[in-house]
Parts: sequence; C-alpha cells; structure tokens
Amino acid sequence: MFADDKQLSDSVDVSEPGAVISHLSTCVSDTGDWRASRKLQLNASKTEIAWFGSRVNLNKKKISGYDLSLPVGSDVIKLK
Repeated sequence: MFADDKQLSDSVDVSEPGAVISHLSTCVSDTGDWRASRKLQLNASKTEIAWFGSRVNLNKKKISGYDLSLPVGSDVIKLK
C-alpha cells in the first residue's frame, strides 16, 4: 500500500453538503503534520472528489449554492 492509496468518506443530508466539505477539509488538514514528518506530500493533481447519491438528490437545484470543491492547502480539488 502506498501513502496515496487512501480514501476519505462521509455522509450527510442533501441539504447540508457544506458539512461534508468542512469535515473532509479538516481531516485532510489534520494529516498534514503526519505527512510532513514523513516527508510526504499530497499530490493534488491525482486527488479526486466524487459525490454519490440518487439523481434526485444530486440534482443541481438541490445542491446549488454550495461550493463542492475541497480545499487542500493551497490547492483546490474540483468536482469531476
């Protein structure tokens, strides 16, 4: 297993997607000291974010108004 073979996941009500971004952002940030102590870096170009749910719940009207990207240090991981 490599250090970059990690997955983070969370679940939330469709009305609160910002809570997941906040939680995952905190989690990624908390691993920063660990990565730095081992001279590892997060490769933002290989990092992806995916949202899973029903078509109805992922409908842009239900989650519009939320920034669904994940800030990671000075990089921002965009929804693909």
